[in-house]
Amino acid sequence: MHIFKQFFSYDFLIYLNRIRIEKIDIVFASIAVGLLVLGIIVRIVSWRSSHKVRKSMLLRFARLFVTIGIMGLVWYGARYQLVAWFGTHLTYVIILLIGLVWTGFLLRYVFGSYFSEKQAWEKEQQKLKYLK
Repeated sequence: MHIFKQFFSYDFLIYLNRIRIEKIDIVFASIAVGLLVLGIIVRIVSWRSSHKVRKSMLLRFARLFVTIGIMGLVWYGARYQLVAWFGTHLTYVIILLIGLVWTGFLLRYVFGSYFSEKQAWEKEQQKLKYLK
């Protein structure tokens, strides 16, 4: 309970520590770098995929990971340069919330229409295989 109070406090979310970079800032930057690397890996996997629908889905996830990763690194640069509002922890929390909402929409696509699109594409490929 104490951690949640500290996380949602004014000192953590809004206050800029002008003396040094905190450990949590390095953790946030590591998350951003991890997302960027994951996005690049997913992008490479999508290039190697021959399945059109899977490639489209992987590109959507790669776009999410790369965008949130770059936004996180820009935040870390703003934090390092002590930019007033853009360098606060609140900004990074907002970036993560945007990423979570975006992930929710992607998961809704995956569990909603991805499997039906995949089956339709595979049936079409089966049909084209016999027509050639």
